Amino acid sequence: MAEHEPAAHSLAGKLRHLVAAIPAPGGHRYSAREIADEINRRRGEKAISHTYVANLLAGRSTNPTLQAVGLLAELFGVPAAYFLDDEVTHRIDGELELIAALRQAGVERVATRMAGLSEDGLRSLAQVVEQIRAVERGDPGAAGPAD
Repeated sequence: MAEHEPAAHSLAGKLRHLVAAIPAPGGHRYSAREIADEINRRRGEKAISHTYVANLLAGRSTNPTLQAVGLLAELFGVPAAYFLDDEVTHRIDGELELIAALRQAGVERVATRMAGLSEDGLRSLAQVVEQIRAVERGDPGAAGPAD
């Protein structure tokens, strides 16, 4: 990936990868404080602290609660399994790579490349586009069901 490296196998690496791959509203990278603030805003309560998020990002906290995993997954629009199952991580990272390529290539260039795709390929691409739109709208169920 041009903008970021594939997720490492650690939770910290996976979380840092999401921070690099999925921009905050406004297009910048989330800080630990912004991650916690956005989660808490969406929940309507203090569900997670910025210190805890910072410790997760730094790898100082390596055994997060399932609630924390769920909250982070919801914020970034990925299934909670992203943090727990390397196969799911790999699949989602592939989708994130496609999203980054689409953004970098521009719509016209992508449209010309779509001409050779099979019906299944076009269907898959349409699903990815819908997931991107849902993530950008802040839809917490944007990533769809976990496998």
